[in-house]
Amino acid sequence: SISLFPILFALLYRWRHKGCKFILEIRDIWPLTLIEIGNYSPYNPFVLLLAFIEKLGYQKADYLVSNLPNANKHFKEVLGDRPIKFEWISNGMEIGDGLEEQALDAQLAAQIDPTTFNVGYAGTIGQANAMEYLIEAAHTLASNKRVKIYIVGSGYLKEELEQRVADLDNIVFLGRIPHQQVQSFLKKMDLLYLSWQNSPLYRFGVSANKIFDYMYAGVPILMSGEIPSNPISLSDCGWVIPPEDTQAIIDGINSIVTLPERELEQKGQNGRTAVLEQFSYSFLASKYGNLFKGLVALSPSREKFVI
Repeated sequence: SISLFPILFALLYRWRHKGCKFILEIRDIWPLTLIEIGNYSPYNPFVLLLAFIEKLGYQKADYLVSNLPNANKHFKEVLGDRPIKFEWISNGMEIGDGLEEQALDAQLAAQIDPTTFNVGYAGTIGQANAMEYLIEAAHTLASNKRVKIYIVGSGYLKEELEQRVADLDNIVFLGRIPHQQVQSFLKKMDLLYLSWQNSPLYRFGVSANKIFDYMYAGVPILMSGEIPSNPISLSDCGWVIPPEDTQAIIDGINSIVTLPERELEQKGQNGRTAVLEQFSYSFLASKYGNLFKGLVALSPSREKFVI
């Protein structure tokens, strides 16, 4: 996600090329992220500068685009009653020939127990991922011999979390693997786990790439997070529980383990179907194409765009 400063150059370009259409895509909301995640004061001089540029961009853009489904609520908070043109164009993934998939390394594959109900996570292990609650849940879940947890990925909290479960045999850290092998890992799982911090910033939605990797794998998902309009709920491909709630994780996994295999397969298939139909790059590109066509139609003699 680029900074807000290129907005100034975009406006300069449009001023020099009269009639040029300006589309502003917001992927992370600045400076709100600094305020709500970084605990910066709204009156910090740098934050005030970013807020000025942000509002200017929102006011001058011919179209506002975001990968966050509810970003339009923030745009309205900034602009008040001023009308906006907004399009939600999500993150997604490459489908077909562009998707490279390799078999999981044999040494890693051998560590995955085919006789247990396997819960998997693949991604960064940092503060924003709130993985410490799954680690806490692993201690209680150790009494359920049917369940085993596998974690793929790296991050600055990995070693600390590993040490907290060093005495457990129901959770395995597999480390970082090549991206081409991620799908092979995900497909070996019976349930995929995803978690977020309990942050008000997520009220505008999320669009992390790993969500679509999970969904494409065709495996049901358990998501810990208070996030409206999330792809898990919209696609009915899993279950959503409150964030930062260890007991909810324990109860959720113990409950899902008992469900009929047919129901689990249907949830997984719902996610894969949603990716193929709504979150492929080709589909998302067509949404952008329609946006371009609509703006050109308003000024057919002009062809320049700045994004």
